[in-house]
Amino acid sequence: MPIEHIIFLIHPCGYEEIAPEVVRERNYELFVAREQECKRRWLAGIEAERRAVLLLQLYGSRRYGALAKAGPIDSAMTTPIA
Repeated sequence: MPIEHIIFLIHPCGYEEIAPEVVRERNYELFVAREQECKRRWLAGIEAERRAVLLLQLYGSRRYGALAKAGPIDSAMTTPIA
């Protein structure tokens, strides 16, 4: 399958793993909100994609590749880097 488009997810959702009480203590609420917005946009972009896509993820949880593959481009290759 020829690749028509590449989508990168770089350093995904680092604040997602932090306990809610630590988020409040360290005043990370804004970072968490932006991270959730970026994650929604990334997943929506993947869901709307219809071309042959190569998904590359740099760091973070490997579940994002699984989420992407569960969408309409389940034939896409997901490649965690690092």
